Amino acid sequence: EPLLLDIEIRLASFDSISEVNMDYTLTLYLNQYWRDDRLVFGSKSEEITLTGEIIDKFWLPDTFFPNDKSAYLHDVTEKNKMIRL
Repeated sequence: EPLLLDIEIRLASFDSISEVNMDYTLTLYLNQYWRDDRLVFGSKSEEITLTGEIIDKFWLPDTFFPNDKSAYLHDVTEKNKMIRL
């Protein structure tokens, strides 16, 4: 059975438009939400938030933009990833 995935995209800025190159640059925030029943635990009133260090042990969707010319994650001192159960 397919897993339902919700995606939230928030546009932070529309940085540039080039009519000559027929492209544009933008900055956005991408959040993905899904329910994996293998990770359900007993308490419905609590949630557990894990740091990005353990994220490699979980299945994550392979999200991509098929028509992009180039894309990258911004560089930060701490990984910008979190898992909430």
